[in-house]
Order: sequence, then C-alpha cells, then structure tokens
Amino acid sequence: MAKVRHISLETIKALSGIIDFYYWKGIPCARKWPDWTHFRPSARQKASMEAFKKIRADLKKLQIEVVNLWRQSCVGKANSWVDLFTFLWFQFWKNGIDPAPVLTRYRITETQETIFLEMDFTAPVQSHIIISNGYHKSTRRITIQKGKPQPCHNPPQPIPPVPPVPPVPINPPVTEEEGLFKEGGNTQKKEGWGESENFQEAVQMAWDMAIQAEWGFEAGYAAGVEVQASAYRFDPEMPLIYAVTVRIMRCWDRYNDNDWEEKHPGIEPNYIRDNNSHSYTLENVHTGTIIMGYAEGEQHEWRPGTPFYDITPQNINQEIMLTFRNDYKAQDGKIYIRTEPGNDLYYISPPQPGEWEITRAKMEIGTGIPPGNWRIGRATTTYTASIQKSQIQNLSQPTAFIYSHNRQAVAPPIPL
Repeated sequence: MAKVRHISLETIKALSGIIDFYYWKGIPCARKWPDWTHFRPSARQKASMEAFKKIRADLKKLQIEVVNLWRQSCVGKANSWVDLFTFLWFQFWKNGIDPAPVLTRYRITETQETIFLEMDFTAPVQSHIIISNGYHKSTRRITIQKGKPQPCHNPPQPIPPVPPVPPVPINPPVTEEEGLFKEGGNTQKKEGWGESENFQEAVQMAWDMAIQAEWGFEAGYAAGVEVQASAYRFDPEMPLIYAVTVRIMRCWDRYNDNDWEEKHPGIEPNYIRDNNSHSYTLENVHTGTIIMGYAEGEQHEWRPGTPFYDITPQNINQEIMLTFRNDYKAQDGKIYIRTEPGNDLYYISPPQPGEWEITRAKMEIGTGIPPGNWRIGRATTTYTASIQKSQIQNLSQPTAFIYSHNRQAVAPPIPL
C-alpha cells in the first residue's frame, strides 16, 4: 500500500487492471491490482462464495418497506443494515438452513379488536412473534450476538413497566407432503486401541489410531462414536493397565420420492423431515454433534453447499428438518442422506475406570429403526398472525419481533 496525493477518475481508468486505487480512512491509497488467476478455492470457500451470491440475490427481493425496517433497526449502530442482514442470513446457513428464510414483504390490516400481520418469506420457517415496547429487546440481543456493545436504537424516555405480552403464534402455512421410501444404505466404521499405565495416554493412543485407520464396512445403519475404557492387572505387584477402545461410525441412507412426483407433477418440494424415527444412545456425553445432510450419490461425499442438521444432546429428540431442492438429488435421481459424527466428538473420553471396571462415553444414532419415516413436502411461504389489541393497549411503541424455533431473528422489528 502506498499513499497518493490525489485520485482522479481519469487515473483510475488509465491504470485499471494494473494499479488499484482506493480510500483508507479518507486517505487516498494505491496498491498492486489483485491477481486471482492462480486462486483455487477450497470446497468450503466455494460454499461460502455461493452463499454470498445468494445473499446478494435475496437483497434484491426485498420490498422498499422491508428495507426501511432494516435501516430503522440499525439507526445509532456502527454496522449497516446490510451487515446485519448478512450476519443473520449466515446464522441460518451455518445451522444448515439453506435457503435462509428472508422476509420480502409484509402487510398490516386491522379491525376494531384485532391486528392482522401477513408476511411473505422466501423459504419455510418455523417461527413465532414476541411483542416488545420499542426496540429495546431485539436491538440489545442482536448487538450481543455480534459481540459489539452498541447503543440501542433511539433510547426513549423511561417507560413504566407493563404486563408481559405472551408470544403470538404464527399460523402455519398450507403444507402438502408424502412419504419417502427407503431403498437401503450402508455403514462404515473405524476402530483404534490403546493401552498404557496412564489413562489419558491410552485414550490419546486409541483416538489417534482410529482417526488414521481406513474405513471398513459394518452391519446395520448407525453413526456416532463410542469410547470404552477398562482397567486391569494380573499381579498385585504390577501397575494398573488402562485399555481403551474407540469406534467411529458413519452411514448413508438411500431414498426415492416417486410418490411425490406422481401425485404432484411439476411441483418442486422444499423440505424433507424425519419426526423422531431414529434410535438414540447417549452415555456420558454432554456436548458434541452428529451431522446429517445430503450426500453425493454412491460417492457418499457431502453435496456442495448442502444444508446440514446438527444433532446435539440438547436437541436429540427434536424433529429433523432439511430444506430441499431437486438439485440435491444424486445423478441416479435418488436422495442420499449422510450421517456422521462431528469433529467436536473426536477425543471424547469416558470416566477413568477403577480396577476391573468398564466405563463408556457414547453418542450414537441408528437411522434404520423404524425405516422409511422420512417425509418430503412443500410448504407455502406466506404466514399470518393475529394480535389482539387488548394485549398491547398498554404499550406506547408495540413492536413485533419474529424469531425461529431456536430464537434466531428472521426479520427486522415491525412496528404495529
């Protein structure tokens, strides 16, 4: 980087492709023109680049009244409304929700007793409304998530406390769905062993061996990790020996959607879900994830840009839902679901065993019991909510905040 005295349009055009002129903190600067000819993005970089393309496309879908809401929510904050929109969009993307639900238009109508809020989203979303007085609640929450203690939007004068308004449910959209038929699948595993007089050293040896091992086939349909530890000695004069075994498992399941295609010709589904059809085993594991998403056919590689669902000990009994597009199908026209342990489950350890005692740490999901419980469907993306005026009559600035089921903001605050 070099400082320059002045930047003119003629100079920029003349040296385009050779020198890059820009302003840094109001100071005119110049640098060598970036050369991307040898740049080879990784798979994750490609996925991120595709996500940014989708963000730019979604920004163009916003009606002016929605853009004004985003701008209003960022007044008095350092970041622009586009920054906030991008941040929230990426939260959905990181959580495996692709495409992310984006509010493109809203309408408010009212009667003598009720306010009706109708919202158009680009994708289905499980959401509800929380009503607050002004911008206090949402602005403060979003700011903390971004890690920057910014002032709230237009802090009003102190307002007397009012009774809390219960969350307002959003009427579910019209949905059509059919069953997915499970045609088969397979499971692979890797194992490792370790023995040592030091327990942690035995755990490390077993994990290192398992991670470096080749994948082999296993019966059944399951994914996860299991670590088993024991302690023994055959002579009271000998030190205690710790023996640790590690097993890593991943699996693929193959489905077809013939019923959907026959009953809904020409209509593309936008989600698939599984309502707790899996068997779960959880033992001495408090954190960690098992990842579920689309696979690339018989190669069983992750589909580029595919949405994932992270199963954790906290949400292990929740419904699994993945957004869906026809381009997520493999070349053979089938739907492949890949399930594998996340990296945060690697190197977990069971409690240290006593002499002749066995301890375990295990998080495993069985995907074959009962089979074929996945459903494929399409939900409309216009949502409505009814708000009783009697609930908000004590609020001077009633504002609706729309959140997903996991408390993720899905739209800017909407004044009522």
